[in-house]
Parts: sequence; C-alpha cells; structure tokens
Amino acid sequence: MIETLSLLENSDFPAICRGKLTTLQVNLGYVCNQQCLHCHVNAGPKRTEIMNKDTIDQVLRFLRASDVSLLDLTGGAPELNINFRYLVEKNPGTWHSSDGPLQSDYSKRIWPRGLSRVLGDPSG
Repeated sequence: MIETLSLLENSDFPAICRGKLTTLQVNLGYVCNQQCLHCHVNAGPKRTEIMNKDTIDQVLRFLRASDVSLLDLTGGAPELNINFRYLVEKNPGTWHSSDGPLQSDYSKRIWPRGLSRVLGDPSG
C-alpha cells in the first residue's frame, strides 16, 4: 500500500472540519420494481437484500439517542421493504428519497397518513 498521509499533512488545501450530524441516510435494501441503468446500487426486482427489523430498531435507537433531525431513506425502492411502514410510523420526521417507485399507486396506499415529507419536499 502506498503511504499518503505525509502528502496530506504537507498540503495547502484548507482543513476539512466535520459539522454536526443532522441527516442519517439509510439504505433499506436493493429490492426495486425497476431496473434502471443509472442506479448506483444496481437495484432491481431480482435483488433480495433488505434491512431486517432488528437493524431498523437499531436505527431508531440511534435516532432517539442523537440530534439527527432528518432520516433519508434510500435503496432500491425503500417502500418495498416489508418493514418500511413500521419505520416511518416510529419516526414521523422521516424524509424519503426515491428515484420514482414512490410515485406508484401502491406506495401511495402504504404511505402512512400524516407523513408528508416525500420526494424532495423538505418543507413537509
């Protein structure tokens, strides 16, 4: 492996400082009802990997213990995870980001009432 730390230490590039964590992005799985060429996670209808309920509970515990104000759900199609509704009902401040499957009639039916931060509408 090439040693690079010395190259970074002797640079005039401005120091990078981490700010406060305000958004947590969580990938709920690679299952999707579409198979888009541009998808960076190669999601699709034949993918089977999804986040299980135990892991979702860990995410919820982290959110309660932190100052994170925004949960950005991504995937595949996050709403196709069988625990999607459970997660968004337990965390009503949820922000959902998706490339389109959420536009379907199916996802409109499963989206819990009262949760309005959907598809790029940060005003809620």
